[in-house]
Amino acid sequence: MIHIGQKIKEHVYKLNIPITEFASRINKSRTVVYNIFERKSIDTGLLYRISEVLDYNFFELYEINSKIDKKPAKKKAGL
Repeated sequence: MIHIGQKIKEHVYKLNIPITEFASRINKSRTVVYNIFERKSIDTGLLYRISEVLDYNFFELYEINSKIDKKPAKKKAGL
């Protein structure tokens, strides 16, 4: 399971962007940004905006995860 808030937080700190500046870029308050960092899931519209601001495709994390988590379907007897 991906903790998207943690991944966003890692990228913000990796890029050395001040929280107030990041908040301004995504049109949110500092308090909301810290709340985002704690979220395990996020609205796709907000994630899209964050992806633009940080120049990173966070949606790709879910694509990779879904490929890993997929298990082959069991065949039903007689089919």
